[in-house]
Amino acid sequence: MSEKPRKFDGITEEGFAYTLRTFDKEPHSAESNCEYGILNNGARVPFRGHGVLERVELRDRNHFVGTMEDPIRIEAGGECRIFFNDYQVYRIRYMDITVAIAKLPDVLQRLRQFPIRLSSREHIESGFTNRPVYYREMEAIVTDFDGTQGSVKLIPDLLWGKFVAEPWLVDASPRKEHDGHDWVLEDILSPRIWWFREP
Repeated sequence: MSEKPRKFDGITEEGFAYTLRTFDKEPHSAESNCEYGILNNGARVPFRGHGVLERVELRDRNHFVGTMEDPIRIEAGGECRIFFNDYQVYRIRYMDITVAIAKLPDVLQRLRQFPIRLSSREHIESGFTNRPVYYREMEAIVTDFDGTQGSVKLIPDLLWGKFVAEPWLVDASPRKEHDGHDWVLEDILSPRIWWFREP
């Protein structure tokens, strides 16, 4: 019989794994809300660390547009990737790194306050899978989360099975798109998604 691997909440820079537990009536409770890190040897130490380890990577890129036979230009670009506990949860594409840096504090704050905990794959999987939401005020279900893009796949939770096209697209789009789409990919921070729909 195989032994189940032990779950832990984090690892210190020195390599010590710990799980977090709360105890009532401890001497340092006023400082850290009774939270302790329990080490593998059973020792418990007051936890005053980061609950979620955040990492941000900024990377400039140059893109070749066209082909070798028909070159058009080389364009500037880049991406800012955001990780929570070494799991990528969001990406910002940019042309100018200073714009990404200016946008970053607001995006980080919104991700920290997101209605679904983004601190682990387990929280993300349980929080996003089959979650009822509103998309553009229509009932929808989240079917998939893509942290490399910071997006979710939504399907309509409607009798007719399609999202209604926006009114301004009806005049501008081809006839086949007038009925809307079976599914959409949408940024998780999009104002078009309302995350608090009751099932």
